[in-house]
Amino acid sequence: MNGGCWESPYQTDGTAPGDIKFVDLNNDGVIDEKDQTIIGNPHPDFTANLINNFSYKGFDLSIFLQSVYGNQILSLLRRDIEGMAGLQNQSVVASDRYTLDSPSGCQIDS
Repeated sequence: MNGGCWESPYQTDGTAPGDIKFVDLNNDGVIDEKDQTIIGNPHPDFTANLINNFSYKGFDLSIFLQSVYGNQILSLLRRDIEGMAGLQNQSVVASDRYTLDSPSGCQIDS
């Protein structure tokens, strides 16, 4: 990776945007099982939930809050704010994606 932009020789004419990017981690010029690595733990260190119901003079309010902390490779928040799906605003990271003007996925300075 160069400055946050992938410049991998393993992305060739046979690959397409969105395909998995392989990295030669041991720098031997070959992509094989020796390049496999652990990328993180999917299990959270901590999980919290809070559920409460309030009623007052015919007015009802239900609250449900849920949180996880410590998961390294699965972030549903990142999926929501960087996934380019739905109508919500996206993180600035989403602008650093593949486009026809920037096929490497790096922003083009204008």
